[in-house]
Amino acid sequence: MKIIFIDLETFNPEPKAINNGAAKYSEKAEIILISYAIGAEPARVVDVANGEPMPDDLYAALSDKTGEYCALAHNSYFDRTMIARVYGGLGSQLRLSMPLNLESLFGHNTLFLQ
Repeated sequence: MKIIFIDLETFNPEPKAINNGAAKYSEKAEIILISYAIGAEPARVVDVANGEPMPDDLYAALSDKTGEYCALAHNSYFDRTMIARVYGGLGSQLRLSMPLNLESLFGHNTLFLQ
């Protein structure tokens, strides 16, 4: 299984919208930046606010339906909601979560990715 580490930076013109939960906040929020890494590859940042398109490797990983990818995010529900809304359902099939610790993900405390 390949792991996608992903984090979004967003903006919502209604600052108090976050008080109503992630789904409500995401309705008017826009993605500013997407930071990601696939496996042990170097991390990349996509400047969505300035029109940078989604890179092919990230698009392929988020559109994968084989179960080959697992995405890890600190705020997984919100990130999946935002990606699906902005990119027309993309990533909605992914297992998207954040483990409690590295041992629960890899079986040991040392980060080793293949």
